[in-house]
Amino acid sequence: RPPQRLVIHPAQHQHFAGLDHAADRVDGLLEDPAVLRRQQVDALELVLGGHPPLGYDVRDRKLEVNLAEAELVRLIFRRFLDLGSALLLIRELNAQGYRTKSWMTQSGTFREGRPFDKGTLYKILRNRTYLGEAVHKGKSYPGEHEPIVDRATWERVHEVLATNARRRGNEARAR
Repeated sequence: RPPQRLVIHPAQHQHFAGLDHAADRVDGLLEDPAVLRRQQVDALELVLGGHPPLGYDVRDRKLEVNLAEAELVRLIFRRFLDLGSALLLIRELNAQGYRTKSWMTQSGTFREGRPFDKGTLYKILRNRTYLGEAVHKGKSYPGEHEPIVDRATWERVHEVLATNARRRGNEARAR
């Protein structure tokens, strides 16, 4: 069977040619230190827009450690290592009366904390903000805020997370 010919409309050709040109320009910009610094600033601004992470408060558009919440974040990381199960940790946290972050919006609306669920817990365990980093478009940059969790604890938690979640849960429930 002879190969089929690909027919491209002239408008599509210009579109693809424009993408190549844009990619060439972006490649040149990624090496520019000013552009990299702007990406770091964008990452920090992204963190500061919206819901502040548990363990931090926003003051003057900067993250500051909330000592009581930071201790809860450290407890979450420690207990996850001890239990090896998100479900058991959630049950424990909710039974002890812990809640997610309560916060005030810029418009003055109070947002009450809720009981922990698996989505919230996994979001906390994977949030690089707790390492003192800011993430923007999938890239991690050094943040201007103080870390809450040390790198060794972070690495151990992520080793546990990398194992099979179903097996971890079954082993934890069997204890």
